[in-house]
Amino acid sequence: YTNAHISFMGAVPAADTDAFSAQFTAVMMQGLFDRLIVVPQAEPWDFDDNWQPTPCARDPWPVTIPPEVMTAFGDWRRAVIADALKDDPDSEVVRMMPRISENARRVALISASANHEHIMSMECMQHAIRFGNYQVMVKTDFNASAAENDDAKAGMILVRAMEKLVARDIKRFGDVDGAKRYYSYSYLMSAGNIRRANDNMGTKIFAAAWDAKVRMNLFELEPAEELKDDGNGAQVFTPIPGKFTKRARLYRPDYTSETCSQLVADDE
Repeated sequence: YTNAHISFMGAVPAADTDAFSAQFTAVMMQGLFDRLIVVPQAEPWDFDDNWQPTPCARDPWPVTIPPEVMTAFGDWRRAVIADALKDDPDSEVVRMMPRISENARRVALISASANHEHIMSMECMQHAIRFGNYQVMVKTDFNASAAENDDAKAGMILVRAMEKLVARDIKRFGDVDGAKRYYSYSYLMSAGNIRRANDNMGTKIFAAAWDAKVRMNLFELEPAEELKDDGNGAQVFTPIPGKFTKRARLYRPDYTSETCSQLVADDE
């Protein structure tokens, strides 16, 4: 059973594939671009202020995917990768295929549910594979660029350095407690050896990248606190509404022992 939601839909104006790639740089390659369904359109976008969507809603329907259908999906994915490697050992298709095949499975599941199939049919799977092959063809030409500008690169360096500090403190202080520690910008720059390792990039770029991560809620600022009487004669630290220190941490509201273990594993 699945609940499917379209997060966003939009158009990217681009004269050619190079112009398209320039708008999807290395930062977008960390997961966002792979999740997008790309559909090129040769004609200019025709804006119609009077356009209204046509209601077409069906109640979701529980669907079972039989083993033979899952096997067919796996065979298709491996065959596409094998064909790509024959032509180019460094083919981008190898990197893209896991996500494209996942999107194809979701298309099949949503289609089967909309068609009220209790058990996904081979026909539904074949149509989803045709969609997947189309995305392989499209994304081979319309791909994200691996180029990095200094702002994007500085942001990724800060995130990686923060992850390493979190992994270190998970080992020192325990799973979730270690993951919730805050760090100052200056401490992150020093402990992560960022200035020395990236002396070709100015400190202003990293300061701007830190501010950008805070604005985007990727870094969560530490709430400021003040000592107050708890009513029983004891002084306790109490958060000050709307006030924050200059320290921050990775914003991960779903920290669990499992996600903490993964951070440590990634660092080793």
